[in-house]
Amino acid sequence: MKRIGLRRLLPIVFTLVQVLLVWFTLAHQPRASTNVSRNSAYRSVAYQEGAGIPMEPSEAPPLKPVQKAALILNLPAVLLAELIAAVLSPRNGMVAMYLSIAFAPLVWYAVGRWIDGLLGYVDRLRLSRTLRGLFGLPSAGVLCVSLAGLTPLYHHRMADTYWGLIGLVVWSGLCIAIMLSCSARRVTE
Repeated sequence: MKRIGLRRLLPIVFTLVQVLLVWFTLAHQPRASTNVSRNSAYRSVAYQEGAGIPMEPSEAPPLKPVQKAALILNLPAVLLAELIAAVLSPRNGMVAMYLSIAFAPLVWYAVGRWIDGLLGYVDRLRLSRTLRGLFGLPSAGVLCVSLAGLTPLYHHRMADTYWGLIGLVVWSGLCIAIMLSCSARRVTE
């Protein structure tokens, strides 16, 4: 294991997992349908006079378990992909899922490199105080907000609120752990 290292193994494994999860999500995604009543095209004149076209209120359906797993396993990659997808294609939500496949190896390389450093397979990463603060302070803020969202006082819950908040707690806690371990001085003998 020392020869391969988790910094090489984790990106391969979790990128393949993300590809499979995205493929499974796309293969089982229902086709988009219109919310306009089917017989509205036949009575268009009647709608001009009265109530209008009957519309059903539409709310996004809750995430499927496969989508939740893809989101939580690669949350930093999905968040970065969402930022880029919002610029490239703001109306298509699946662009972010495709882009998250490209960012998954970067996220898991960093996690694997950190674990390899803790296990002594490679030299531990040292970051300056500025870089630690640049990543650590926002992570601490996200951790606090996510923990607050898990309390009963947060009343804006939807079907997938807990999944997202738990994912944010886990990933922001991991980021804080990485930042704290990068600041620890190594004891020399």
